[in-house]
Amino acid sequence: MLHRLPAYGADGYELDIDSELGLILRVACTFDGTIFCETEVVELGIDEIFADGTFVFAAPDGAPVRSATEIFGHLHHHLRPDRLLELADFTIFAPRRIPDDWRADIGFSEASAQPPQRPSATLSLHSPDHLRTVQITQVPIDRDGEYSEWDHADPAPWQHSTRDGIRLE
Repeated sequence: MLHRLPAYGADGYELDIDSELGLILRVACTFDGTIFCETEVVELGIDEIFADGTFVFAAPDGAPVRSATEIFGHLHHHLRPDRLLELADFTIFAPRRIPDDWRADIGFSEASAQPPQRPSATLSLHSPDHLRTVQITQVPIDRDGEYSEWDHADPAPWQHSTRDGIRLE
């Protein structure tokens, strides 16, 4: 499970663990002996008592609190291909084959109205050692709304093409 720590591609990890509590306090990810990512706990409180209301959110504008499902739509994980095709009302493309020893995870995120998000289908391919991952995400291009993964990326203009009568970006 070390591949789920802060950085992919590491060939080594240094862990500082509080032996009394069993908590990971520091993780340093290395490649060829050089640290390239480090995460460390800088302040920790154990068994503290919090005042009532400490973890109650109140929106500054008084808007009602909404669940993540209300905001981002329902997320479906670990789907079979036939279930993805039931959920997605747009064309899904998939590789013809993947290496026999790789694992494939299929997910789907439903559209949401506020903020406007398009539905998306995701195919994540993982190598047996979990050091290599390929993620293919597909969204319909004929829908209103954003696709949040690209909001920060400022991508170059999409290239347009047509395949089997379907417009692709």
